[in-house]
Amino acid sequence: MNRLAIGLVAITLVGCAEVQFTDNIDLILDFGITQRDVLSSPYVRGAPVSVSIDRRRNVNDWQLQSEDPNIFGFANFTTLSDGDRALKITGWGQALEVGEATLAAIDSRGRTRDSVTIEVATPTHATLASAARLFGGETADEADVDELLILAGGTATFQVRYFDDERQLFGNAVLDADPSESLEADPRETFLFEQREWLSLTPDTVGIHTVDLYADGEDLGQWEVEAVDESAIAEITLAFEEQEIEDHWITVVAEAWTADGRRIYGVDVEWDREGVTEFGEGDLYRYRYTEGPSASLCARIGDVTSDAVQIHGNGYVDSSNNIGCSSAGFGGLWLGPLALLAVRRRETSS
Repeated sequence: MNRLAIGLVAITLVGCAEVQFTDNIDLILDFGITQRDVLSSPYVRGAPVSVSIDRRRNVNDWQLQSEDPNIFGFANFTTLSDGDRALKITGWGQALEVGEATLAAIDSRGRTRDSVTIEVATPTHATLASAARLFGGETADEADVDELLILAGGTATFQVRYFDDERQLFGNAVLDADPSESLEADPRETFLFEQREWLSLTPDTVGIHTVDLYADGEDLGQWEVEAVDESAIAEITLAFEEQEIEDHWITVVAEAWTADGRRIYGVDVEWDREGVTEFGEGDLYRYRYTEGPSASLCARIGDVTSDAVQIHGNGYVDSSNNIGCSSAGFGGLWLGPLALLAVRRRETSS
């Protein structure tokens, strides 16, 4: 190889991006650490977002800066270290105004080593996806609801997603809800491994209710909530997909239906396994698959009982209103992965 070719190779290598930008947006609902190697822009205005930079080598004395802090600004920073090596710098920021902002990785000599452009936008509308159907394995698109038919006195929880026309906007902690009389509407968030926005709805009385939704003050329109009593439940079905993987957790979802085939949300049922009533009520039954003889499982509410299904393993009754590590009550499942965090690495404020 001649000197000119060697020089071109060197220039190419130097010019290659060596910095990886990531954020805390996790698009896979598995209550584990599923980090993408790209940023999840565009962000919904008002959302807190953490952005991190790392590289194959250390980032000692590096900085993460926003060149447009009025659009996307950082409040503080932390550094993940291993001994005297800085492995990752995380900036705790917020999407403040509509527009584009450049985020830059600055090395110890003040040079910009890499940069990315992110966008902040306001949503035109929101969608609601059934938490029960999400936990049963459906995607958010599959679990989106067209109507809100909820059992009076029951609570139903939905994941809220924001869109600017056809584009999905990412981020949470921006939801406000204004319900009509006799309807409780509680915006909720999950944090740690799953950054999600949720809305729990509880109609106190039978009839038509409404809830107006807002994202960082932006009007997202009004949703109608129809509440029915228990006599409207004509059928209970059980939805699940058993995978023959030893120790794999499987979720059975109890679905309530009207006589004309409309799905009723917010219905907690009793569960019978092999003719014995399980402890507690809820719309989910979670069990760990084990090889061996099967057991019958059915759900009931009042005089309505589902057909029995066969499962392999023992489990417990749960509710789709238990959405994990939440800042607004109901309490958290899926805390186990915390124990997997590496103790050798420490995070120190810079």
